[in-house]
Amino acid sequence: MPDRHCLFRRLIRYAFAALWLAAVAPSALAQTENRYAEADAAYARKDYAAAHRLWLEIAEEGNASAYFNLGRLYVFGEGVPIDPIEAYAWFTLADQLGLPEAKSGLNRVGRLMTPEEVEEGKRRIDRWFEAHPNLRR
Repeated sequence: MPDRHCLFRRLIRYAFAALWLAAVAPSALAQTENRYAEADAAYARKDYAAAHRLWLEIAEEGNASAYFNLGRLYVFGEGVPIDPIEAYAWFTLADQLGLPEAKSGLNRVGRLMTPEEVEEGKRRIDRWFEAHPNLRR
């Protein structure tokens, strides 16, 4: 049985960790919301390259809405070349996180793809997670 001193130190560590998360998490969330608003504003003014860059930064944090918006850019060729395989990969990532509108985008682009293109989309998803091991599938 661990001694009381060890348990007390562990309890103090957990308390400090909880306080730190309580202070940092809202700040990080606000920062993401600000960048997301900035990306939406860039998209609205048709600065698709800036929207792409910002949504990609947010996507690297595992944000389903950013995944979806990147897929949309690749479907319509806004700031990037039209690429249904890339769109499929982004829509799949958004769908895996449960974003409802991702299913529609995924179905639409998926119907236009060959089985080989779908497989390439899956490989791109695998490479995304290899490059971002901290994200969940």
